[in-house]
Amino acid sequence: MGKLMERKFTIQEHRAKRAGLHYDWRLEKDGVAKSFVCRKELKDGDKFLFIPAEDHTVDYMEWEGTIPDGEYGAGTVKLYTKGTWREIKWGDEIQFDIDSPKIKGRITLFKKLGKNWLGVFKEKDR
Repeated sequence: MGKLMERKFTIQEHRAKRAGLHYDWRLEKDGVAKSFVCRKELKDGDKFLFIPAEDHTVDYMEWEGTIPDGEYGAGTVKLYTKGTWREIKWGDEIQFDIDSPKIKGRITLFKKLGKNWLGVFKEKDR
């Protein structure tokens, strides 16, 4: 097993006109921002749905602004939090630790039918 590396991650709060409020998670991996959509803020012990989205460029991870009407995702995007993440597993189960000002702890994602993941969040013990 290779050395566990910390890489950057961000969560962008996206108020899309069509899809409503959701959170776009971006994890820097293999030169891109692996992206997932989550419909809610996470609290300790939460279960949630993580929906894969298309990879983005790493420089998009901290973008804030307005996506114009008529374009995919039209609405406002602002940075919710940013920090580092450390991969534990990446395969049929995904597990990683995150550390940011708003969220610290372990995320475990379990593959569901189709392309979506069911996740569990465990806050880091204080």
